[in-house]
Amino acid sequence: MKNFVYLHGFNSAASPNSEKVKMLKTLGNVYTPTYDSFAAYDEILDNLQKDVSDIDSPIFVGTSLGAYWAMVLSESWYAPAVLINPLLRPVEWFWPRIGQDYVNYKTGRYQTVTVECARSYAGAGLLSFLDDSHFRPLILLDERDEVLNSAKTLESLGELDDDAYFMIHSFAGGNHRFAHMKQALNSIEEYTNLCELSV
Repeated sequence: MKNFVYLHGFNSAASPNSEKVKMLKTLGNVYTPTYDSFAAYDEILDNLQKDVSDIDSPIFVGTSLGAYWAMVLSESWYAPAVLINPLLRPVEWFWPRIGQDYVNYKTGRYQTVTVECARSYAGAGLLSFLDDSHFRPLILLDERDEVLNSAKTLESLGELDDDAYFMIHSFAGGNHRFAHMKQALNSIEEYTNLCELSV
């Protein structure tokens, strides 16, 4: 049985009843750790590593900022990762939002983006692990993502070395929340099966 770890996006919270989680459950077990997306990089990393430490052969799946953390944990575990509408450069996203207040639509909690949060991502490289990681990620994009421009995401991926490769599936339309999870299930299953065979 596959063990998926689903990581929510910025200013959200874990929800075992979300549509993405429900659909992933058709492919295996799904664990849904939560993290404070306003916290500093090291704090988030420490907490997530503790949360997933007992999960056998995890497959990390994340949306937006959660996709970034799926990449980071994938590097640590040498594990597969599925990145949905990924935020690839958090520092560039956080920096112009310093001082902005947000209300979490799931918890109702108000929080503010701080300088400490933005600065903590400054040393984090873009997909740096891909040069020596055993697994390459599966990337799922909605072309009409209204928060993260999918064309810019593809451009960022193209800036990597020529030997870095990805499995990328783009879907016409959609949005930042990713409207094509049902259509993407076959790709996720094929990708994870390939990863199992390559171990």
